[in-house]
Amino acid sequence: MGRKGRQREIENWQMGGFYDNQGRQQGLWRLNYENFWDLAQIVYAGIYESGIQTQKWDTVLNNNKIGGGCYDYKGQKKGKWTELHQNFFKCNHSHCDATYVGQYLEGRKQGFWQSFFSNKMIGGGIYNDDGQKNGFWVELSDYLNDLNQIIYMGTYNDGLPIGIWEVLLIYDKKHTQIGGGAYNDEGKKNGRWVDLCRDWLNGNKEITLVGEYKNGKKIGLWNTFNWYNQSIGGGEFEDGIKKGQWVELHDNWHQKWPQISYKGIYQNGKKNGRWDTYDNYNAKEKLMLNSYYYLSGGGQFKGGIKNGNWIDVHDEWIPNWREITYHGEYCMGKKLGTWKTFEQQDRLIGGGAFNENGAKNGQWIDADERWNFYSEVIYEGEYRNNKKIGEWKKIDILNGKNSSLDCEYYNEDGPLIESKL
Repeated sequence: MGRKGRQREIENWQMGGFYDNQGRQQGLWRLNYENFWDLAQIVYAGIYESGIQTQKWDTVLNNNKIGGGCYDYKGQKKGKWTELHQNFFKCNHSHCDATYVGQYLEGRKQGFWQSFFSNKMIGGGIYNDDGQKNGFWVELSDYLNDLNQIIYMGTYNDGLPIGIWEVLLIYDKKHTQIGGGAYNDEGKKNGRWVDLCRDWLNGNKEITLVGEYKNGKKIGLWNTFNWYNQSIGGGEFEDGIKKGQWVELHDNWHQKWPQISYKGIYQNGKKNGRWDTYDNYNAKEKLMLNSYYYLSGGGQFKGGIKNGNWIDVHDEWIPNWREITYHGEYCMGKKLGTWKTFEQQDRLIGGGAFNENGAKNGQWIDADERWNFYSEVIYEGEYRNNKKIGEWKKIDILNGKNSSLDCEYYNEDGPLIESKL
């Protein structure tokens, strides 16, 4: 079958395929990519024989082949394959179209494999006869994209990283070292390292973690640095376990906003006692919600679990734009009783009650997740065991106008059944 004919066939396939009389997959099948989502609607298209993948399989995005290869009669990959980076996606403002190209023999990678980004080779290395990485390698970051081209350069010995490894950023056709350190002969980090935060992002979250490793475990003082090489957090490790006073960053810390940090104590690797929340916008390190902080007694951890009165910060807190906090009580990690939602410390805009299982129950007022300085929308209605039921009103309260926008209706099981203006 010609390329156009096979392409037309792929377009017309539905997801899934057929089973034989013994319940085994058989014939043409179309399967979802492991990391399938809105920006990576990728499928695998190929042949099953008696439940085993065989022959040619294509990797398809928007009806275009972007990868694939062949399986032998045992269902093992063979010959040349093009495989996708785990973060493969495409959208209008960003993308990751990285691929890996090389040979398989009896299901194991062999010889030289190349790594491509936007059709340019930016990495790769050699696999030995046992399918293990060997010699000098250039590897791609798990979070690679066009705005965040991070690579790792170093040496493997029979699958173990050894010696000096460098972490580099490719930007504006330049390679800049932003991290790295050394591995011992057992493939464990040793000595001084500069690690990147898990979701390091060029221009937005250039956070590094600097300290010592001993046989793969963090020891001693570790500092967290921002893009200006200023220490903005950190604490001490003992045999890989956090202890004593720590300053940690909010998961959504950003070079512009939010810049939220938490200060408190670790005992035996778990948060314990009082932890305070700080707004570090413009490096002011202002203790958030000072008056409420004293009234509530602060936020407490017990054995690593939130307990007692707490003030939680909106996950996408932005100074002077979305300053929303949630005030209430935790009982061993579960929200309990009345919780109130405040905007700019002192303006009550919502809230309701949690039952003994930590589920929303009864009448609630929810603030819209996209609440901001120019859009103040709330939703009023009833929860039953964390599910919306009945009528929910959408209300605009900007500048005190309190005007109804529309209504939504939910059935007893929670799904939306109707929306009216």
